[in-house]
Amino acid sequence: MVARRDDELSAWAAFDRATRRLTDAAAAQAAAQGWLRTERPGDLTDPVNQANAAALLEARRQALLDLAGRHRLDAALDALTARGANPPPSTALIQFKVLLPWLNGLASGDDMLDQLLPDPRRRFLGTPPAFDPALADAMIAYVAAHRPIGTLAVFDGVQGPKMDDDDFWDLLSTGARRQAGPLPAGQSVGVLVPLRLVTRFLGPEPDGTWRMRVRVYPDDACRDRAPRPADVDELEAVRAMWE
Repeated sequence: MVARRDDELSAWAAFDRATRRLTDAAAAQAAAQGWLRTERPGDLTDPVNQANAAALLEARRQALLDLAGRHRLDAALDALTARGANPPPSTALIQFKVLLPWLNGLASGDDMLDQLLPDPRRRFLGTPPAFDPALADAMIAYVAAHRPIGTLAVFDGVQGPKMDDDDFWDLLSTGARRQAGPLPAGQSVGVLVPLRLVTRFLGPEPDGTWRMRVRVYPDDACRDRAPRPADVDELEAVRAMWE
């Protein structure tokens, strides 16, 4: 089995690195010319400008991934703080036992990679954020030869690629998140949308009781999208400003 690293210290280190990367990315975007911060670099005529705009666009995409990773680290730190200085020693074993039925149900290494829920620290502290495909194939080959597996021997019995700390923590993260929010077979969550709840109390009834009615309204959803092209009035206002 691979070495263990401290949960809380490594989460804080990853959170600090994510914060620095986001700060640097924001500064780089602010320093760039406004017309280079386009969602459509191909619309620019100069190849150099196209390349610079494409680089800025990719930097924004990576920054959004960093921001999502930092949100997950924030939640992980909240959970670690709630566990206190002496977490239950069985926590990791419980998470790995959640993994065993999942591993038994996988047909291929590709299925494993598709369903893996990587540890958020990997993006900021580890090797490039990708579980080794050769290791995934080797693990599923071992499972297929010993199915159903009921112990953690799969982590020691795999022949070939070796599991490093990042792979280990990806599996531990998968177990933790599957334990926290398992979904019934055949179901998935595509998108969560906001709801607005309105309550009204009715009563009292002759027997002294009250009733509460709840009405649920779908609320406006917000999504990140490319800005629409300027309309005629907006273009005319810009022209008038520069005259």
